[in-house]
Amino acid sequence: MSKVILIICLFVSVSIWGQNQDTIYNKATEYLKANELQKAIRLYQFANDIHPRIELGQCALEKVDSLRPIVRKRVTDKLIGNWKMADSESNWIIREDNLVAKMMTIDSEEIKFLELYKNSKEWTLIKTEKLRFLDKAGIDLMYTEVVYSNKEIWDYTIDDDSGLLSISYTGEETDTGRTEMVCGITRTNYFRLQ
Repeated sequence: MSKVILIICLFVSVSIWGQNQDTIYNKATEYLKANELQKAIRLYQFANDIHPRIELGQCALEKVDSLRPIVRKRVTDKLIGNWKMADSESNWIIREDNLVAKMMTIDSEEIKFLELYKNSKEWTLIKTEKLRFLDKAGIDLMYTEVVYSNKEIWDYTIDDDSGLLSISYTGEETDTGRTEMVCGITRTNYFRLQ
């Protein structure tokens, strides 16, 4: 009797997961039709994660693979420009020097970090990073995460309402995937310079 109940429970849970996959896939398709590609790609990725080996999961993965370059191109196009630091929510960095302002210049290939110091008339280039998105097989991708040369992963997100660029540290790239940020807040907000 207990084996029958176990089999029934297993069948019901698999059916529910399958229905959820259909629902998520259909919602992703709605976002795709509405040209909300970032929302669509995240839901297609989730639909694939539920049952990656069945046909619907494979279709979702194909959608992810075809949308990824388009989404990244759109993200890159939005990021291009000059951004001045508005505020920093880093709760563990204390800096005491003559720093007046920070700025980033982003183009399609790289990110330049600049600083302006008291009594200086020019911005000082601090470092340059390639604009390289995180792209590791077998892990969920945010599609907006940039990997720096030191393997740090930073999420670059522009708020649609305010236009602020929020950059958040999310972990580090490893040979097998990535680590996750576990404590503290490391987020900086920038506004676009005209």
